[in-house]
Amino acid sequence: MFNLRGTSKNTMERVVTYELDEGAQIFEGQVAGGSSSQIYITEAERAALQARGAMRIISQEPLPFSSLNPGAPPPGSVLH
Repeated sequence: MFNLRGTSKNTMERVVTYELDEGAQIFEGQVAGGSSSQIYITEAERAALQARGAMRIISQEPLPFSSLNPGAPPPGSVLH
């Protein structure tokens, strides 16, 4: 997750789970320096999937930290 800092537009504020229709063009690989895998969808493919309703959000969950202020207590913490 921390590989995103500095090189990505990802704000690291939430994890979003998507469902894609079969046939979507994705690139899958191991996370650099990590043990999990990730997928990448080009901007053009994402736009095409969204236009035809083939990319649906299944869930969204806030991350327990903020990329804007990593030292801040997690959302909902009694430490606020």
